[in-house]
Amino acid sequence: MPMMTLAGGKQVECYENRACMVCGKELHGEVACRKYRANICQEHCEHCRWYIPYLQNCQYKRRKP
Repeated sequence: MPMMTLAGGKQVECYENRACMVCGKELHGEVACRKYRANICQEHCEHCRWYIPYLQNCQYKRRKP
């Protein structure tokens, strides 16, 4: 999985897809989704059960087998 280093030194996932993995539309405001392992629309992220609105953060963690 490709990783990107942010200005503060934190590493985050970086995905190459330019279409939403949920609806298939071209991405404009995308979010790197760990659940789908791809970029998805911000709207789909906000409606996911793992999204915490007051933190503006996803709590999904993929467990390694």
